[in-house]
Amino acid sequence: YHWIKRKGKPAPRDVAPIIVSNHVSYIEPIFYFYELFPTIVASESHDSIPFVGTIIRAMQVIYVNRFSQSSRKQAVREIKRRASCDRFPRVLLFPEGTTTNGRNLISFQLGAFIPGYPIQPIIVRYPHVHFDQSWGNVSLGQLMFRMFTQFHNFFEVEYLPVIPPLDDKETAVHFRKRLLTFDCINS
Repeated sequence: YHWIKRKGKPAPRDVAPIIVSNHVSYIEPIFYFYELFPTIVASESHDSIPFVGTIIRAMQVIYVNRFSQSSRKQAVREIKRRASCDRFPRVLLFPEGTTTNGRNLISFQLGAFIPGYPIQPIIVRYPHVHFDQSWGNVSLGQLMFRMFTQFHNFFEVEYLPVIPPLDDKETAVHFRKRLLTFDCINS
């Protein structure tokens, strides 16, 4: 990436202890680690990926098994604990729970919304002419090969305004709906 186009600015941690982003490629976690140094919430299956598992363990990732109710509850408790304390970095979630093509949103998981802290949404885009870098139906090796043999790769990041919960009585479902409505209006 020769340059990364940025729009908006990241909010300070004390204003938005939780950030959410769409997840298109393996590039976003690397970028966010460099740009914001957050604690990332990730699938526990990532721990077994050679080399990657070692790196994310060092980053003190919050693991979640989305098919286990007890794991999801433990992850929410840990998100809330880290978001509530300034000793920890902000928490980053990819609320769709998977990678997508970046052109459409799919339903958000509730993990980012249950703790009830202000959230800063971030949108990433990969404008392209020849090769779509989204992690669709290609292997990681094919994706990396095509990306590295393309002369220019483009990456855009848009920091949206922070969305606070309305009050202590707002449900996670309503908070998620407000964020999705805001995202769709502004993207």
